[in-house]
Amino acid sequence: MLKSLSKSIKSNWKRTLSGLLAAITIIGMLPATAFATEGTPAKVSSSITAYAPTGDFEVNIAGATGWNGTCLPLQVYNTESGGTQIVSVPASDSAKPIPFAILAYNGGDRVKVGLAVDSGGNVTAWEGGQLGKTGWVDKERIFINLPDVVPSIAYNLTNSSSSIFQAADGKDIPGVTGKSYYNARQFSSRLSRYEYVVPCMFTLAERLAKVQQSAMSNGETLVVYETFRPAGVQSAVRDGFTALWDSNSDVSTDMDKAIAMGYAREQGWFISNGTSNHQAGLAVDTSLAKGNPAELHEYTLDGATYQKYEDWTEYEMPTRMHQLSSAAIRYQVPVSSYTMPNELENWTERFAASEGAKRLQSYCTAVGLIPVASEWWHFNDPNAKKSWQREATPARMGSAPRAATPLTGPTAQPPIRR
Repeated sequence: MLKSLSKSIKSNWKRTLSGLLAAITIIGMLPATAFATEGTPAKVSSSITAYAPTGDFEVNIAGATGWNGTCLPLQVYNTESGGTQIVSVPASDSAKPIPFAILAYNGGDRVKVGLAVDSGGNVTAWEGGQLGKTGWVDKERIFINLPDVVPSIAYNLTNSSSSIFQAADGKDIPGVTGKSYYNARQFSSRLSRYEYVVPCMFTLAERLAKVQQSAMSNGETLVVYETFRPAGVQSAVRDGFTALWDSNSDVSTDMDKAIAMGYAREQGWFISNGTSNHQAGLAVDTSLAKGNPAELHEYTLDGATYQKYEDWTEYEMPTRMHQLSSAAIRYQVPVSSYTMPNELENWTERFAASEGAKRLQSYCTAVGLIPVASEWWHFNDPNAKKSWQREATPARMGSAPRAATPLTGPTAQPPIRR
């Protein structure tokens, strides 16, 4: 049965412009010409449009915005397979991330980028104009703005507008529910409409593009609520939910049900106790909706045509999005956040979710996304485990980076990262 949660993007087009994301998140990440006053789209430099569409994305990737997705300098190489470094992009840790232009992708391990440079040859923020250098970077180390390359997805970043995090039975989390943590919705000159800024790792964007392609072929659409989540938001939700858990008997009773199923409190199954894969841009919170055929519109960007539902109805799910409760649990027994369903014995019999959630999961796991056992909406990119094993973790924009502890033995397992 469908739950009516229809959304109309067009109805929001008259919203007043404001800044980019808050300073602790993504402010200044996009080039100045990426957003403009409605009706005055910025001109795109010929140095961008000269590149042909590449990759599996819905539109020409050339001109999309990217950032260094790690807390280490991003090495830029002279060729797609060469080892000669020509320049580096500064780390995205406590400093403001420097935007650059995505130019081309041929399906390999690297992406061609265009960089703005100063008179000394140092990389500076790309302002949407001419490029000083071009080169190739490892795709596993860069963020990309998801709507730039998969514009057909329905984006609903509620932590930007009014957070919908709640506990069992729809109980508000004091200081969290209803709060706007950052302003991510702006008028996009690239798309010629209002849209959210949705940074995520390039590898996650690739997989979500394939999920959306499958969903659209069946008259459905992803409804993405969050990819990258600022560390400050993560901490606020964790602290608020923990305080409610300790003070409200109804919430405590509900969490006791989860604990009885094996979801231990100290493991942070419902909100990470430490660093989350959201801070690395390697996780997505998403739902699935049936599109309204009467509101399926066609758009063109740089000669590429894509369709987008401007009205949709989300499928009935086990709970509302971001309801931290035992009812949101996906599996009746906890499993590693890095375990694919096909690696579980009789995993379908352990699935404790609605038909809508099962349908969503089938789309996501088909492209390699890993479902988190405690939240029907949360999927990790497989590279999350690889990033944990690196000497330094991916960037935590707006907060100091944390070094991950390397695996120390043949049976060592990474900690839970939601």
